[in-house]
Order: sequence, then structure tokens, then C-alpha cells
Amino acid sequence: MLVVLLVLMLACDCWRSANVSLLNAARRNRHYALWVTADTWARPLVAAAAVLLVGRTPEIVLGAYVVTAAILIALFSRNIWPTEPGTVTGPEASKQLDARMWTYAVPLIPMGIIGWASNLGDRYVIGGILSVADAGLYAAIYGMSYAPFTLVGGTVELALRPVHQAAVSRGDHAKARSLFRMWVATVAGIGVVGVIIYSFGHPLLAILFVGKNFRSGSELMPWIGAGYAIRATSYVFERVCYAYGQTRRVLTVQLIAVVATVICTPLGVLTLGLKGAAMAVPVYFSVQLLAAIFFAHRTMQEATASACDSPATSAPS
Repeated sequence: MLVVLLVLMLACDCWRSANVSLLNAARRNRHYALWVTADTWARPLVAAAAVLLVGRTPEIVLGAYVVTAAILIALFSRNIWPTEPGTVTGPEASKQLDARMWTYAVPLIPMGIIGWASNLGDRYVIGGILSVADAGLYAAIYGMSYAPFTLVGGTVELALRPVHQAAVSRGDHAKARSLFRMWVATVAGIGVVGVIIYSFGHPLLAILFVGKNFRSGSELMPWIGAGYAIRATSYVFERVCYAYGQTRRVLTVQLIAVVATVICTPLGVLTLGLKGAAMAVPVYFSVQLLAAIFFAHRTMQEATASACDSPATSAPS
């Protein structure tokens, strides 16, 4: 039953992701926001109600998730997909489009495993070197520390990424650079403010949002928060590579980040324990940021040079 429910949950999430991606691309922000907000709140609330009314089993929780996701899909997915057929292209043009899509997509296939390694790998290192209890304490503090920066970065991306990609697809590199600078400044500025708040207010934040058994680790919050502020900024530079179709460079940046994680996390844990693990977070995400800056700068230089050589040709979307 768990396997069946997990497969259904995966199917619902895939269909939801496809639909919200279309909404984001079409800049239908209100529809997008309503769906994402309803999904974020409804799943845990319905699952909690099901546990209270029916019983405390994993099947009950997953079943509530599946039912909730299916209902929201039925409510929000109407009139999203285009009803009119697109422009008919010849077989040669279709082959070229297929080749371009595969070139774009293949480097992104291992991104899930890479993201897991950089996001969750440190818990296994802590559990192996220190103890499972330390890994649990770290995970509780980690969740409170990274979520605001991820949320802010994702929100700004949803607002600016479609406009930025539209400018790139038109070959309007001046507009794309202006939007990019605004994007970086917004994410980095909010990140700095967030780190300052964590640095001075982590004891109060732990009292408000963390269980009493885990509040002793509040001093880790500024380090983890700083790491994710840096990571949110690095994602902006990576999105430049996405916009110009340079997904191989995105994969390279992520691989560099994983290598830095594998090196820094064990060193930090062995030398300073949990604090060392937290201090390693901004270090390896700084490595990721530097790599992202290098490849984004190179990508934009190549696009500008290409536009100067052939001004009538726009950059690929």
C-alpha cells in the first residue's frame, strides 16, 4: 500500500509541476500563487485531520496527501494547456528541436542526486562521526535556518525569471543584464538582512519556532543561514546559464559544490563537531557561488559577442 501511495503521490506531483510551470511561463502569477499556497497548507492540514480522525499510520498520511493533491489538480488545472494547435513544422525542424531539447535536458538528469548530496549529506556524516542524536539536533536547527532563504529566493525567481528568459529569447541582452542585476541585488540584499537577524536573534527564534529539546543548537542558525543566503545568490547566476541553454555549466557548478561539501563537512565535524558542520555550510556554498559567477560571466560574454557578430540573430531561448 505504501508503494502504491508513493507512486500515486509521484504522479500527482509530476502533473502539478508541469501545470505550475506553464502558469509560471505564462506569468499567470495569481493562479500560480493560489495553487501553490493551497497545496502548501492543505496537505499537512488534511493529513493532520486524517491522523486525528482515523489513525496514526503512514498510509493514512500519504493517502491524505494523495487525495488532497488530486482534488487541487482537478480544481486548478482547468484551462491551462493550450487548446489551439501550434505551428506545424517539417520533419527536419522537429529533429533539430528534439536534438536541442535533449542537449538541454540530459545534463540535468543527475541533478536530483547531486541536490540530495549537498542538502542532506551532512546529516549522514554527523550521524556516522558523532551520533544519531546529534544528527537529529542538527536537522531540526537546519530546517529552521535554511527555509526562509529558500522561500525568498524562490519567490523572487518566480517574479523575475520568466521576464529575464523572455528578454534572452528576444536577444535583448541589455534588458536581460538589467533584470539580472536587479535579481542579484534583491536576493543578496535580503540574504544579508536575514543573516543579521539570525546573528542577533537566534535565541528568540529558537524559542518561538524550535522544540525545547533542540534549542541548544540555536548558535548554528547564523552559519547555516549565511550558507543558504550565499546559495540563493549562486542560484541567480546559475539561472543565467539555464536561460542561455548552457545546462552543462549548471551541472559543472553543482558537481563543484558537491565536491566542496564532501571535503568541508567531514573536516568541520571532526574538528568542531556540530558547529564545524554548520560553519562548513557557508564555505562550500561560497565555492558554488564562485563557480556560478565564473560560468555566468562567461555565458553572458559569449552571448554578447555572438549578438555583435550577427545582430539579426537572437539568442536561443
